[in-house]
Amino acid sequence: MMTNSVVFGVFASTQHLCPNTAYVLAMLFVYLLASQAVFIGIIAQCTNLSWVRVAATQFAIYMALSNLGRSMGAGLFSTVIDSISYAQSFMIASAGMITSFVVLLGFSEARHRTAVEEFGT
Repeated sequence: MMTNSVVFGVFASTQHLCPNTAYVLAMLFVYLLASQAVFIGIIAQCTNLSWVRVAATQFAIYMALSNLGRSMGAGLFSTVIDSISYAQSFMIASAGMITSFVVLLGFSEARHRTAVEEFGT
């Protein structure tokens, strides 16, 4: 997640390099590679967080919420995109990812595991 925010921040900060097609393609490649790494980590974590008794349903809900968040974010972003620059849009996306990262720092897998075990008894 932080990798994606760094890529977006660098891309927004190097707007003067955007006419260079090779630079834009390189940034796109780095972003796509980082996004897949983050996605794999998120899927693994969602699997790890699922309670065994209802794991398939719980995992499906995690994935649906992830997709809903992306759709809502895109919808909300569409209301401001005409009034900001491309660089600003990448900075907003970067700030959103950093905010998500900071919020997730407060999550404790051990606390979650304990709560799930207590719930199951």
